[in-house]
Amino acid sequence: MVGNAIKFTEAGKISVYCYCIEKTPSHSLIDFTLRLKNVTAPETSIIESNLENEKILLVDDNKTNRQLLKQLLKEWKAEYSSVDSAEKALNILQNAAKDKKPYSIALLDMQMPNMDGIKLGEAIKCEPTISAAKLVLLTSQARRGDAIKMHRLRNE
Repeated sequence: MVGNAIKFTEAGKISVYCYCIEKTPSHSLIDFTLRLKNVTAPETSIIESNLENEKILLVDDNKTNRQLLKQLLKEWKAEYSSVDSAEKALNILQNAAKDKKPYSIALLDMQMPNMDGIKLGEAIKCEPTISAAKLVLLTSQARRGDAIKMHRLRNE
């Protein structure tokens, strides 16, 4: 059996009572009280951003995801293009750089066939003509270590 209770004991104090009882030969009983003070939440600042001056490339093999993201980018008044593969992304990034109209941001799907978002990001960062683009990795299934890989990619 697991249970807990939260009690407001006096002005500005909260007590949390928690216990755990297992009905096995090796059962354990945990009982503790945690007293917390009320604190004022720190002020948060809103960072104003404007994507109207950005040129964004959306790379996702999933048509539904591309449609949803395109709707957001349109709402944000961003200039954007979208492609469904890493190979097409590299091609469009290189062509834009040749035309002196490079992309400033690339939104990369993590899980694509042939070349995933991390490999695409590595390829972008290894190509001097397109390496200035900021990369945003999109995933619905992050795995342990993904953040470290992207941090390394950012610093290359």
